[in-house]
Amino acid sequence: MSNKKHKLPQWCKEAKKAMIDLGITGPKELAGMLGMSRSHVSSVLNGRLISDNMRERISSFLNIHPPWH
Repeated sequence: MSNKKHKLPQWCKEAKKAMIDLGITGPKELAGMLGMSRSHVSSVLNGRLISDNMRERISSFLNIHPPWH
């Protein structure tokens, strides 16, 4: 296992900032609000899983409109 850290994509940073601004405590709370699994939401938020559909749902809920994908 490598100790090399991967760079967090800009969308992930924006989503996490929006969660803080909205008072959402973490992936578990967000997942509950969206009716999704915590592990799936966490993987998308941390850049381990790239899913345009998930990003669109999360972006819409958090009211962020990224120009990137």
